[in-house]
Amino acid sequence: MLRATEDALTGESDRRLLIWRWIVAPAAIVAAAALCYVWFTREPPAPNAERGAVTRIALTTEQRRISDDVGEAEREYQRLTEAGATSAEMTPLLERAIRQQRDLLQLNPLAGVEHNVRLERLLAARDSVRARELNLQIATLHEDAEREQRAGRVELALEHYRAALALQREVDQSDAEPRWKNFVRELALEQAIETFEAKPLHEAMSAHLASAAAAVQAERWTDALGDFSRARELQAQLNEQYPRTRYADLTAVDRIEGEIASLQAAGVAEDVVRHEQSGDAAAKKGRNDEAAEHYRAAGIAQRKLNHEFARSRFVSTAKIDQLEIKRQTVLAAEPIAAVATLDRTIASLLLKRQAFAAEKRIADALELIALVEREFPKGQTLDPALKLKLSYLGARGSELRVLQDTIYERLAPIPGEEPVLMFKTEVSQEIYQRVMSTNPSRHAGRDLPVDSVNWLEAQEFCRRLSWVLGTRVRLPRWDELQRALGDGEPSPWNAVVAKGATRGLAAAQPNDVGFADLLGNVAEWIEDASEAARAQIVGGSYLDPEPRLTRTDAAQNERARHVGFRIVVELAMQ
Repeated sequence: MLRATEDALTGESDRRLLIWRWIVAPAAIVAAAALCYVWFTREPPAPNAERGAVTRIALTTEQRRISDDVGEAEREYQRLTEAGATSAEMTPLLERAIRQQRDLLQLNPLAGVEHNVRLERLLAARDSVRARELNLQIATLHEDAEREQRAGRVELALEHYRAALALQREVDQSDAEPRWKNFVRELALEQAIETFEAKPLHEAMSAHLASAAAAVQAERWTDALGDFSRARELQAQLNEQYPRTRYADLTAVDRIEGEIASLQAAGVAEDVVRHEQSGDAAAKKGRNDEAAEHYRAAGIAQRKLNHEFARSRFVSTAKIDQLEIKRQTVLAAEPIAAVATLDRTIASLLLKRQAFAAEKRIADALELIALVEREFPKGQTLDPALKLKLSYLGARGSELRVLQDTIYERLAPIPGEEPVLMFKTEVSQEIYQRVMSTNPSRHAGRDLPVDSVNWLEAQEFCRRLSWVLGTRVRLPRWDELQRALGDGEPSPWNAVVAKGATRGLAAAQPNDVGFADLLGNVAEWIEDASEAARAQIVGGSYLDPEPRLTRTDAAQNERARHVGFRIVVELAMQ
């Protein structure tokens, strides 16, 4: 029975296998063939006209004319090149073609890649013409340098090498064709110059090593330590600044430091004195970085004394502070000098009424002042008067130009002294307020003359306005007011008409030489000082019944509601 069942199952399996072989397998083959046919006979996808496409805009008639001109210039350049023309003949032609090609690309940025290629070709041609000429000069300078070197004229040789290097760098950094460039020669020139510059340092270092060896032999330990220290500094300088020369030697520093280590126990106190004296000498000669390094070294030596030899009579914390003050002072000297230079430039720009350019220099000067105060708080400080001036100008900022225009509009030349200008009227309250940021006047009004101001305040006004104008501003002198008065004044504002008050400056009628209110409105402080703490006042004023030019004196700090001032600008002093 079991055998019959197994046979039945086997028969069923055979039947299923036959069905797979004769029905399912052929159907699968047909389906695969249909898929292959569809794949290989399908239409390719339509290209995306916008994907990756670069639209080229056709040239206009004018642009074609420019392009043709440039093309003709290129052909002319080729003819000149074949004829052996000089750079003087070819350079103008190429420069003109470059300008035209740039104009064309500016008018039509999508004119085509060939136009950008043409511009690059023209630039390369121009620089190649220049490079060909410079290569001749470089070769001559190189020969001259070698000749001077053989003759022992080191400075002349170095001058020729540097000139040749400058020209070679110009060629190598240009758009000239590669055949005109010579990076190998540039490197050789750099190494030659570095060797020249490094040789004196190497010789000095060798001399210090020899001196140190002799000092060791004679048991002069302090001298030996000094020479070894200087030799180490020089060798480190050689390694850092001239690593490509034969004088660079990293192991030499280690050897010298080994010698120093054996001597550091002796002469530390003398080290402090030596470095400080060297720093003082370098500072006197203006070698501030060198002086700062000496002061720093002296400070280190003093700390070493304080730490390792605490019972020595040389211990001093005050000495460390003194050395740090000296160090910061010499380091601050350069930025402080730069501030002084900027101050002169600012004054020159303001005198020329270039207020916008002056604003940038003022900001630079204030940044340097901040740097000095931040980085060197113990060192030399900037002149307080100069700091005050620059801070004042910085606070005024963009007002400088407007204030200058306002002042110059009110000036007129004094007869017989034309380069010296004087205010046509007294200083108004508006101008005084803008310059001094205050107004002491009893008769309030923007267009009224400032009053109740003393001589010292008038002088301070002049000082600040001198900063703004970049030239000296002062009070008038007696003789200048006399000349400015001329034949008199048309309608003086005195007690007869004033009724106890000042009048607006715009209402004043000028005299025949352009000045007004010399005999009225407010009396005026002048430059002349009678004696210590006193100064002179010139009248009259709105309180005086007679229109006369009189003068009296008063305390410099005295105020009066009928006293103001006018100013003089000394352009001739520059």
